[in-house]
Amino acid sequence: MPPKQGFACIEAISPCPTHFGRNNGMRTAAELMRWTRDHSVTPAQAAALSPEERAGKLIMGKLCDRPGEDYYTKYQKAMERAGIRRAEE
Repeated sequence: MPPKQGFACIEAISPCPTHFGRNNGMRTAAELMRWTRDHSVTPAQAAALSPEERAGKLIMGKLCDRPGEDYYTKYQKAMERAGIRRAEE
């Protein structure tokens, strides 16, 4: 199967125990990981929450996935319109 073309946005968080954790009262990396787990929701879970329930939550996962032309193809078309040739030609 050919690779899917389009745009996708995936939110991933890598907690920093040195800066964020210590500045927010979490003394160990394990505490920060537990806090991140307890405060994270998927986009589907977030959609089911009220604005009050969603406050303070981290929405992580696939936020957007749209089919379409990929960046490379769009860039090549723009280069062609501008009359610029690729180096390998």
